[in-house]
Amino acid sequence: MKRNFLFIAVSLLSISAMAQKPKMENKMKMDDGKMTKNGWTRGLNMYVGLTQVGNDNWYTTGSDKFNMAIFGELSAYATKKWKNKQFVNSFDAAYGLFNTTSAGVTKLNDRLEASTRYLVSPKNWNKWSLGPLAAVRTQFTNGYFYNYMGDQGVKRRRSGFFAPAFITVAPIGVEWKPAKWFDIYASPLTVRWTVVSNSPYSYKTQGGVYKGTIENSLAGLYNVDPSKENKGEFGLYATLGVNKEIMKNIWFKTRLEVFGNYLKPATENASNIGVAPFDFSKESRFVNFDMFMTNQLNFRVNKWIKVTYNLDLLYDDDMKQPYQNQFLAPHAVGLQVLSTLGVGFTTKF
Repeated sequence: MKRNFLFIAVSLLSISAMAQKPKMENKMKMDDGKMTKNGWTRGLNMYVGLTQVGNDNWYTTGSDKFNMAIFGELSAYATKKWKNKQFVNSFDAAYGLFNTTSAGVTKLNDRLEASTRYLVSPKNWNKWSLGPLAAVRTQFTNGYFYNYMGDQGVKRRRSGFFAPAFITVAPIGVEWKPAKWFDIYASPLTVRWTVVSNSPYSYKTQGGVYKGTIENSLAGLYNVDPSKENKGEFGLYATLGVNKEIMKNIWFKTRLEVFGNYLKPATENASNIGVAPFDFSKESRFVNFDMFMTNQLNFRVNKWIKVTYNLDLLYDDDMKQPYQNQFLAPHAVGLQVLSTLGVGFTTKF
C-alpha cells in the first residue's frame, strides 16, 4: 500500500511537470488573498485528500505506524495595514482519520491553532515592527493510548479539546520582516499557560491504579496540577515563519516556535535530558526550552489537485509518560515526529 501510494504521488508530479503551460502560471499563485474595500486582505485555503500518515511518539494522537487516512486541512488569514500599523491574524486546522480492525476509527492528526499580532513600525525602522502577540494551540477531539500497558484492545484518554491547550501572550515583542515571505518575531517577556480543563483527573480506572501500577492523571501528563487545571510560565518566546515558492508551482512553508521558561531551569528536569532531541546537559543550558515546528511542501498539479508533504516536530519537557513503576519513573516522552504525504483536492477563497 505504501509503495503504491508513493508511486501515485510521484506519477502525478511527473505528469503535471510535463503538462504545465506558461499561461497557467498566473492562475496558480499560492496565497495572494483578496483585498476588501475596508483595507483587509483575506484568504482561505482548504484541502481534503488521501494521506499516508506516520508518527513517532506523537502524543495527542496515538499511533506509531504508517497508515492511510482521510485528511483535511484549513488555513485562513486576515491582515489589515494602514499608515505604519498592521493587524495580522491567522487560523489553521488539520484533522485525519483512519479505520483499524482492532481500535475502530482513530485520529492520526488533530491540530487547531490561532494567532494574532498588532504591529507598529516606528519612523525610520525599515523592516522592523513592535507590538503584542497572542496565540493558542489545541486539538478538536479526544486522543487515546491504545493497547494500554500491553493490554490488547484497552485504551486510555490522553488528550481532548483544551486538554491540553497552550496559550501564549507576549505584551511586547519585535518583528523583523526583511522579505514578504520571511519573518521573525521575538519577545523576552512572554507568559504561557498550559490548560487541561477537560476532566483533568481522568485515569483509566477510578483511583488511578491500573494493574497495580500508579497512573498519571490527564493533567499530570502535561505537568499540570489537576486541582488548578492550568499552569503559568514566564520566559522567552520566538517564532519564525517562511512561505515561499522555491520552484515553479512548488511552495515551501514552515513555522518554528520556541519558548524558554525562566522559572524552571533545565537542572530541574535533569532526568528528562537523556531523551531530549539535542544534547542539552544540565551544565550547558540555563533555561528549559520547548519547541514546535511545522513544515509543509506543496506541489500544485493543477487548480484543483495538490500533492503535499508535512513534517511536524514537537518537544516539551513537561509531557510525561502515562504511568510509573519501579522500572519506569515519570519522564518526558522525548522528541515527537508526525509526517504526512497526501494527494487530494484543494480550493481557495
